[in-house]
Amino acid sequence: MDVTRKTTSLFMVCLLLGLSLGTAISSAADTTASEETNYTIRISKDSGTTLVQTSEGAVVYNGNSDVGAIKAAVNAINQGTILIDSGTYMISSPVSLKSNIELVGNNAVLKGYKIFTISGATNVKISGFEFTGPDQLYGSVGSSSGLINIMNSKNCFIESNTFHNFRDYGVNVAVGSTSHSNEQITIRNNEFLDYGYAGVMIWKQSYHIYVEDNTFKNINTRKVNGNAYGVAVAKGSNSYKHPEHIYIRHNWIENNPVWEGIDSHGANHVYIQDNTVIDCKVPIAVSYQTNEGTYPLPVHDIVITGNYVKGNMDSPDKQHSGIHVLGARNYAQPYTNINVSGNTIMDVNSWLVSDDGAIVLRDVNGGIIDNNRIIGVGGTGINLLNADNLVVQNNDIQSLKQISGYTKGIEMSAVRKSFSTTIRDNKYGSSVDNHGFANSGYTYSATLVNEMQSKFGGSLSLNVLTDTTPATSTVDPPLTPPEPRAPGDADETVIEPISGDPGMTNSNISISRDADTTVVKTGKGTVIYSGTSDDAAVSTAVNAVEQGTVTFNEGTYSINSAVALKSDIELIGENATLQGYNIFQLRDVSNVSIHGFTFSGPDEEYTARASSTGLIDIRNSENCLIEDNVFTNFRDNGVNIIASSASDHNKEITIRNNEFLDFGYTGVMIGKQAKNIVVEDNTIRNIDINDLNVHSFGIAVAKASSTFQYSEYIYIRNNTIENNPGWQGIDSHGANYLFIEDNEVTDCKIPISVAHVNDDDRYPVPLHDLIVSGNQIKGNFSAEDEHSAITVSGGNNRADTVSKAYLRATVSGNNISDSNNWLSEETAVLLHNVPNAVVENNTVFEDDGSQTPEETADPIEDETETSLDEPPVAILGIVSVVSESGIEFDATGSLDDTGIASYSWDFDASNGIQEDATGERVSYIFPGTGRFMVTLTVTDTNGQQDTDTLNVVMN
Repeated sequence: MDVTRKTTSLFMVCLLLGLSLGTAISSAADTTASEETNYTIRISKDSGTTLVQTSEGAVVYNGNSDVGAIKAAVNAINQGTILIDSGTYMISSPVSLKSNIELVGNNAVLKGYKIFTISGATNVKISGFEFTGPDQLYGSVGSSSGLINIMNSKNCFIESNTFHNFRDYGVNVAVGSTSHSNEQITIRNNEFLDYGYAGVMIWKQSYHIYVEDNTFKNINTRKVNGNAYGVAVAKGSNSYKHPEHIYIRHNWIENNPVWEGIDSHGANHVYIQDNTVIDCKVPIAVSYQTNEGTYPLPVHDIVITGNYVKGNMDSPDKQHSGIHVLGARNYAQPYTNINVSGNTIMDVNSWLVSDDGAIVLRDVNGGIIDNNRIIGVGGTGINLLNADNLVVQNNDIQSLKQISGYTKGIEMSAVRKSFSTTIRDNKYGSSVDNHGFANSGYTYSATLVNEMQSKFGGSLSLNVLTDTTPATSTVDPPLTPPEPRAPGDADETVIEPISGDPGMTNSNISISRDADTTVVKTGKGTVIYSGTSDDAAVSTAVNAVEQGTVTFNEGTYSINSAVALKSDIELIGENATLQGYNIFQLRDVSNVSIHGFTFSGPDEEYTARASSTGLIDIRNSENCLIEDNVFTNFRDNGVNIIASSASDHNKEITIRNNEFLDFGYTGVMIGKQAKNIVVEDNTIRNIDINDLNVHSFGIAVAKASSTFQYSEYIYIRNNTIENNPGWQGIDSHGANYLFIEDNEVTDCKIPISVAHVNDDDRYPVPLHDLIVSGNQIKGNFSAEDEHSAITVSGGNNRADTVSKAYLRATVSGNNISDSNNWLSEETAVLLHNVPNAVVENNTVFEDDGSQTPEETADPIEDETETSLDEPPVAILGIVSVVSESGIEFDATGSLDDTGIASYSWDFDASNGIQEDATGERVSYIFPGTGRFMVTLTVTDTNGQQDTDTLNVVMN
């Protein structure tokens, strides 16, 4: 391809036309473009001069102001990518960003106190930068602002950056008035290193905030501030709504000698899960505080699970408890629905004060403390102060250090009224003097189940029971964070004695609802849970059953946090509906069956995709059956088969005879390293018909990777897939031995698409062995933009320098009708980079609806093989300016040695290249002022493609 020749010819077209009407047009060809980033604007530095250029080479700014340069770049585009090249840029005043742009750093360092402001914007992404304060060392906090400030914005990503040496906040998610809110903000895979105040600060009226997979290290080690945080949720206010759905997960937080690793001062639905917190004065603290000091409403639903907390008993700085949950003091308003489970807490608490311990719950009402491992802490394992309606079970408390007086496994205090809790099946080491002890004051009632009464003392009112059924699994939790457990809103919990019933079995458990109460019973009718939390009820049932069934009786159950299943159980729904975003997790299990349920998202209508989870998640598991269920109104995935690490393998998973109806993203998603996956006899209908997602799928095999094994032996058979106007019915991005057989695919934009796509853009080996046969494919010629019926493509990297063919592919015996809304430009069956393919016995009906078959009865060998001919050369030209906002474009100058089969036009590539028009010459009316990218794609007779682009600026 002669890029220079193409660029010159396009500029000549512009000059000869003498374009007027304020329309500026320039070619997008640029031989200096980054090999890794497709950009719209590029910023670079050389000897004190900052240069801003478009991807076509047009100069937007050339001067010595870094702020001026970045502002010029932002103002030059309405959407697209700004690439900032290597260098140090001084930002003396913040740059305001706008919607639909991405900023990418290429070894770029940005210095300042306030660098970027995102206000009233959507769809903004910032990645790849080093952010730092301008001083040699960070100072004390000087303002309530961040290096990145986000205000009243939505759908923003701060990802893969480094923040260090800053005095205030790294990322500040803020509001300026009661009319402001922030939604769907993701802060992921960043490093916050050696700073003075807070890595991430989340303020009021923020919803669905994700702080995940970040590192926070060396926080305020110079001790210039009284408080400092890794991640913090700021105080609430009576005039603002509390933040909701805050997810703080999988972060590493280390070395905060002054204050808290993770802190929340007032939010509902907070999920603090799978974090590692090391050597922080207060590792994890969740409290209820308002600016006014008054508390009209309680805050609720906090899930703290799977965290690994380790202190330093030899630290010269006094360290507090491992995990705090504190309502408004002295029961002014309790924190309700608490789940602290599956955590490991070691070596914390250097001295004992009235409310210290490895786990402290004060002024709370309703919840569960389950399956935590507490080792080597000072004085007290679990401290309950004004804590009511709790279940404390299956905790392992070992090696307590004496601070003053006796050591206590569980300490209880009641200072405002009488309180009660259930304590059962806990383990205590010999270092624990008192397994339980209540201080004087109001009466503290404790129901003991399988506990040693003689080890409980103080002002306790005891009800002692014996139950041969463990409340949950008694397997020792590991020292590393386990899988999150479900939240435990355990109001009105009842655990009945089983005396005189030695034959009670745990092989059958039932769950039922009556009004607002959920009841769990054994097969003998013994009640093991009765309360208002469906999460706690389901967790109790699952943990109680041993190689048996859990039957859900008729009713609607709300699952706020996924319930982890275990091996050798069957879940049966009897007219039961389960509502939630992520309902069941199958991790490291085998022999699990789920059938008879209706699974549904909790919203009235499904929303845009928000995560990579499913209503059912399956990870590193085998021999699982998902059968005869209905999945409806969900935003993400119905069934999600995941491999999160190279050690995960899913095997022998069958998803059969289910219905996936009216949903937003994917019915069945199959990830990497899956083997012998059968998806058959399912109905999948009405996929993202609200057009909320750019892509959506009936059944998909996710992108492959050069570092993971490819999935293999994937069987997609006898499924009915109907009505996906946005994208693909059946899709595979990476699998060997893939069999797509006897499916009926109707009215999908792309009925069946099989390609080799690696998420790391490396292609060391080709894919192989594909059968696409016996499928019935029917399109809709009244619909717009339906593609070829069956597409198969080998692997190509983005730079088009590495190619891997798809080997041993057969497309046979398929019936295709009314497919492909522009059949003259594309074919019913399109193969690219597929040598020696067999295409035989397919029937393609005429596009006029006459149903006259055109059969390819004889085998076609090598007909779709990528030939050794030269690829085409796309040349985008202009015929004329037809109106004030209209231009006629021309592709007749495009070249190919075997002939060009199709011309496809896209008039705005921000949402991916989509086909807006076809033909050699097209006219287009632009919708007003702004910058528009026009993309021409030409395809030759062998399926090879080339693109050319123009930027059109309408003034």
